[in-house]
Amino acid sequence: MGLADILAKVTDSYERQARLYPALLAGLPVIVMATVLYGSNSIVTAASTVAASCGGLYLLANIARERGRRLEPILFASWGGKPTTQLLRHRDRSIESPTKRRYHAFLSQMVNLEFPDEAKEEINPLQADEMYQSAVRWLLNHTRDQSKYKMIFDENIAYGFRRMRIPTKSST
Repeated sequence: MGLADILAKVTDSYERQARLYPALLAGLPVIVMATVLYGSNSIVTAASTVAASCGGLYLLANIARERGRRLEPILFASWGGKPTTQLLRHRDRSIESPTKRRYHAFLSQMVNLEFPDEAKEEINPLQADEMYQSAVRWLLNHTRDQSKYKMIFDENIAYGFRRMRIPTKSST
């Protein structure tokens, strides 16, 4: 991994906003404490500068990414499934039925799968969830153009930032 690769990662807006900023926020108390204890003209400041210059920010972004990936299954389990899957379920009332039927019809046609009706979903909710997840995976793969789907990209950044939150006992 060369310097150009490291710079590309740190200057990429997704990497910076969804991974680097949460990692920096998590490390902020340590940085503040070290500055208060040792002052700003200390070896800590010099070491921080050298670490940042030698890939420390890239390392922080990667640590944040891996932590977020490990946290996702815990979050999904505590939420009752992936948010997109939940929204596509008939039993979820976040989206009104006519809109949900339109979403089902469109996605069903795009992935060439017949989505379950309410009764079939109730009989086999795991199979229904797999169909919804397959459709969402297709949708993600077809909306990666950041300029064409800027709103989706911005929401993905916000999600990447928020998933760094550690669930508490009261939120699980």
